Amino acid sequence: MSQALKNAYRQNERIPEREEVEPQTWLLVKEQMKTSLTDTEYLSWIHPLKAIETENELTLIAPAGFILDRVKTKYIAQIKRALKKSAPEATLYLSLS
Repeated sequence: MSQALKNAYRQNERIPEREEVEPQTWLLVKEQMKTSLTDTEYLSWIHPLKAIETENELTLIAPAGFILDRVKTKYIAQIKRALKKSAPEATLYLSLS
């Protein structure tokens, strides 16, 4: 345990949560999506998605079923096009958390 965490524990301070880092490919895809969607669309349907990236695979995880359904029906083609530009060999997967 690091000294800072030990000190925080002793002083009953809240220990900082580990920062999540978004995969680089997903960041590039999201930037492309921002340019083609309204702010409301982007914030409602794309921003809530989390991503896991492995070699040549990008898995997008929706926090709720209705978001997953909307992404599948309305935004999947745009996401695939943006992914093809950012990582041509990558395969896209969608799942529900």
